[in-house]
Amino acid sequence: MSARPHAGPMAMAPGDARVTVSRTAAELEAALARARAARDRVLAEATNDDVVGALATTAARWSDPALPARASVVDELARALAIAPQMLARCLDNTFSVVTADSLGALIAAEAQSPPALERAIARPDGTRARLLGPPVVVHLLAGNVTGLAIAPIVACLLARSVCVVRDSSRQPLLTAAFVETLADLAPELADMVVVAGWAHSERAAGVSAAEDIARGGGSPTGEGSEHAAATAPAHDVMEVERVLAADADRVEISGGDATVAMLAARYPAGSVVERGSRLSVALVGAGVSPERWAGALAEDMVLHEGLGCLSPHTIIVEGDDHARAVAHALAGELDRTELRWPRRARSVELEASRRAFIGAAEMSSLARSDEMLLRGSDDAWCVHVCQGARPATGPGLRCITIVPADDREGALRLLQRTDVALAGVGLALDDPAHARDELVDRLRELGATLVCAAGEMQRPPIAWQQDGRRRLGDLLAWHEVGA
Repeated sequence: MSARPHAGPMAMAPGDARVTVSRTAAELEAALARARAARDRVLAEATNDDVVGALATTAARWSDPALPARASVVDELARALAIAPQMLARCLDNTFSVVTADSLGALIAAEAQSPPALERAIARPDGTRARLLGPPVVVHLLAGNVTGLAIAPIVACLLARSVCVVRDSSRQPLLTAAFVETLADLAPELADMVVVAGWAHSERAAGVSAAEDIARGGGSPTGEGSEHAAATAPAHDVMEVERVLAADADRVEISGGDATVAMLAARYPAGSVVERGSRLSVALVGAGVSPERWAGALAEDMVLHEGLGCLSPHTIIVEGDDHARAVAHALAGELDRTELRWPRRARSVELEASRRAFIGAAEMSSLARSDEMLLRGSDDAWCVHVCQGARPATGPGLRCITIVPADDREGALRLLQRTDVALAGVGLALDDPAHARDELVDRLRELGATLVCAAGEMQRPPIAWQQDGRRRLGDLLAWHEVGA
């Protein structure tokens, strides 16, 4: 399946539509009314090829560094999120490169029981006629330290013919709105089905700090930058916005740290909420592999998004004590080079304090124990702590990582049975034969890992991936009986 130009009712002249961010109850109600009307037209007119073609073409445009809208977003978001623009550009490349006609076609084929039923009612074996559709309105409340978290939910909702309300962090709607505006140049009805929202919550989860809530959920902590609750707004205004959502949403998906997800979920009707909370990612380096060969890949997985995403490894398990130290030295050299390419910028006081606490604790521990090692960059730009017996756990990110030696493969797997939160991704740096690797992947999935890939690929998950292992499209779809 390939992208194709659009004609007829799905087409419009570039620049005719402008996407705004809904921040009040009145704006949200108006946007939802437009979105429902657009959905009716899409249900009547759009084929799978229409939807796939528009989304793939939009993503291809955003993969082009010369796109003026992309250049503007990179500059503005780099300042807002305090990350190097070159790193942000790489993150965008990863986000949009997996949204292709082939990948979307494969997603439909794998997760829609009958792809033609997404387009029209079909006869079923029981004699009824039914259509396969998503809920009328799906709301996504997203954390925001990972740029582009809204893209995959938008893709899934539009494939399912659902209105998609995306509540990004207070900074992230910039990218989401720009992406939807590009989509509007190709398929205005689809673009109208996406409601970009950006109101601030009136309170933070009681007693939850950014450092505590940094246990990755759905892509990022609910701390500085994610702003599920970072900026404040009058409680009455927020209650009105959430009243509109609670009345209109058929499904609400919430990502973030466990405490914040629970706090937000309590505001919506029971049974409509899907919670995607804290997750941990790690890397595993096999015995005997060349540290220099894999150091660049490990560093990129660790540094992209400044280590604040649910697929950012916070622990690297290395088979063999001496091998662990060799990996640490190779990683240190690569982190020095990364600092020149993507210099780290200071974040919020709270996150920097959490980072400083990690480095201080690693320093004290390594001074007290001869079997530990601590490597630090100039001005503490990065920190690598080799710690025998440590439990894989979430750390501060921000270029700080723990390397844990394991005696062998079985020892590495035992360590992964002791994680502080459920696994998300495992990045593998191995030279194992294919059959041994396949066996390892199966065992990691049994331990709860939802993404197992080569090191260096952790920040580029396939479009079908969800951090909790559920189906990206299939979980939205249900059969709806229609008249004969």
